[in-house]
Amino acid sequence: MTKGIESEYAPDLGTNPATVQMYDTYFDGASGAILKARIAQAAKDVDINPGLLAASMFAEFTRGSYTRQTGEVEGWLIGTDDYKERKADIERRVPSARKLKPIRYDPHRNENGRLIPEVPVFKAEDAVLASAVYLKYAEEEVRRVLRGMGGSIERLAIEHRFAITRYALNGGVGAMRLRVMEFLGMSGRPGHYVQNREGKEFLQYKHGKLKGGVEQFTRHRPQRAATAHAAQAIHISQKVFGINPAGLGDSLLFVR
Repeated sequence: MTKGIESEYAPDLGTNPATVQMYDTYFDGASGAILKARIAQAAKDVDINPGLLAASMFAEFTRGSYTRQTGEVEGWLIGTDDYKERKADIERRVPSARKLKPIRYDPHRNENGRLIPEVPVFKAEDAVLASAVYLKYAEEEVRRVLRGMGGSIERLAIEHRFAITRYALNGGVGAMRLRVMEFLGMSGRPGHYVQNREGKEFLQYKHGKLKGGVEQFTRHRPQRAATAHAAQAIHISQKVFGINPAGLGDSLLFVR
């Protein structure tokens, strides 16, 4: 256990210990030290929890994409497919994005068959910052959507905050808005929401198939994946970076 964290906050999200701890060894050895330093710095640059950044990065691709000292990394491997079309808004809302200078843009067809004509290719040493910027932008979108409904991301329980942010990155803002409306028991459209139904839990606790004791994720169950990634993020935040994310804010959702 990292010094300073006497006991982990470990919410039961239906995720077994092997899945929660599956990335612990990524931080071993010299390459692990590089990885930890890069994540810590990028998380500080964009002001996001390093455990959430780590879990989100590893959900996209393997450790090797983030520890290379030379070469380049394709944006579709690290989950920054739509960066070019949102670049101006990303740089406005996440100032650290201005440090990123893609080498070029290449076409790529994503897992749903959609052709994205200009996907960025980054210098390898910028891969972690690119991931951090993209994740922070997703968090800002969650913040904006909740604020529009009278809520506050800072008052979510940390497992909800992490899971919804990860879902926004993976599933898109439109899908995230619908799930947040369900979560808050709201109907309506941007600018006019009404709380008129019982809320529906966002977190999904039933795990998928296990392989070697580790849960296997699927794009057909994005809320379950986001729930498990939240559990991983909370664990990594404490074990690797010595930060208990559950100690932030209060537990009230709506702005007083």
